[in-house]
Amino acid sequence: MLLAALFNGMPAMSQVVFAAELCRAVWRDRRASEKHLREFQAKRLNDLIQHAAARVPFQAERLRKAGMGSARDTSSVSLEKFSEIAPVDKSEMMRKFQETITDRSVTIEEVHAVDKNTKPGSVPWLRNQYLLSKTSGTTGTAGWFLNDGRSWAIQRAAVMARTIRDRLIPSELARFAFGRRYRMGFLVTDCPFSVSGQSAATSKQTGWLFASIRTISIRDSVDQTIKKLNAFRPHFLHSYPTYLEMIAVEKLAGKEVRFSPEIISVGSEPLLPTALRVIKQAFPKAMLTNQYGSTECIPLGNQCSAGRMHLNTDYVLIEPTERSGAPTPRNQFSDHILITNLVNKFQPIIRYRIDDSIRIQDEPCECGRSFPVFELRGRNDSVLDLLNDLSEWITFPPLGIVTVMLNIEGLAQFQVLHEAQNVLRIRCIPINRTQSNLVTASAEAEFTKFLRQNGCGRSVCLNVESVEEIPRIGDGGKARQIVSLVERKGCATDVHKGVQTTKLDKVTV
Repeated sequence: MLLAALFNGMPAMSQVVFAAELCRAVWRDRRASEKHLREFQAKRLNDLIQHAAARVPFQAERLRKAGMGSARDTSSVSLEKFSEIAPVDKSEMMRKFQETITDRSVTIEEVHAVDKNTKPGSVPWLRNQYLLSKTSGTTGTAGWFLNDGRSWAIQRAAVMARTIRDRLIPSELARFAFGRRYRMGFLVTDCPFSVSGQSAATSKQTGWLFASIRTISIRDSVDQTIKKLNAFRPHFLHSYPTYLEMIAVEKLAGKEVRFSPEIISVGSEPLLPTALRVIKQAFPKAMLTNQYGSTECIPLGNQCSAGRMHLNTDYVLIEPTERSGAPTPRNQFSDHILITNLVNKFQPIIRYRIDDSIRIQDEPCECGRSFPVFELRGRNDSVLDLLNDLSEWITFPPLGIVTVMLNIEGLAQFQVLHEAQNVLRIRCIPINRTQSNLVTASAEAEFTKFLRQNGCGRSVCLNVESVEEIPRIGDGGKARQIVSLVERKGCATDVHKGVQTTKLDKVTV
């Protein structure tokens, strides 16, 4: 049966937690009012704060500095009082790693030993109790994060409940209760410390009793992947948007693709309009849904049937913030977000800074759910700082560049690489390989026009090329479409003609 297929390979008690939380997550998704969700979030937050103050030295010190040093101070924490806790980042937590966890007999040396000895495709349970995950380090600092069996089960249940929320109905479940074996395919990295790979691997360990579950490494070639999927024919397929986009491109170009999933789930990368368009065109019958999560907290948000993203406020508290640290007004994009994982009590994540930009919207969603609606912008892509023809700095947000590339006929995938100051390389993958020259010429023309319109027509060196594959970043298997290898300029900015400009003294390139 579908629900049983979702159980992961953890101890029996964790499976019970998973099943119970799956049911609760579905109930809140369909029935909970805004008032109920606020009260539920407040209760989980207070439980977390009291636990952290009593058992986690790193967090206890942060709470003490915010005036929450006693049991009375933490018994009922308002959001106003909570906002006085100083934000924290990954590097600070890693410097004091042993003080950030409940079981302080676990050392960073033990973590490194597990890192060294864990093979690709396996699940790194430290002491058979704590699941070890690792951030990719693309921001310059690698981070180690631990979940006990309970918190991992709860978060996995939340993600799955919100991913297949519209299929968890009696008529759908009945289709697989008798005689029809459900098939779930995961196209993910085989890095054992990536949460996407861990989700797939733990699902597979016992799920085979109730469903056919297959993981395919994204290290395989696209041809090999399509052959495996043609043989397997999954009902449910999960991967990264850019990888599924490559498969969709092959199908649209005439490659024999015999599988037709009923549900396609994507995550770990932004689902940009280019990928959305190509995947929907290639698999028009599939329900396409998007996940938003992080290593530090998996169930940040999910897409509903109306195509809008909702924050999972019953599992996480998210605070959009400005670069100055001030709260971002509603209906405006933030510079950062602060996340508080409401269920991980082994290694509490409290007001933890992530460089994602989101906008929480006030209007309700037509799907009828009470969870806040939000929009995510440029999550993994770089911002480009270029010198214009007058030697002024101009900052180009990712969304503007993506919009330019959407105008290019026949383009399947792209990557804009800022490889040296004012030197850009654009890598293009055409839908039809025979039209490579046409696509690259169009990309060069469109981007040159864009640069000229923003005063950079003479100052930027542009190289456009057709490639077979877009390089992926790090062991986490992520692909980024806009990548800068140049250090950003830390200057105040103002907005002008859709891009941010900063006037400086003239600089010679």
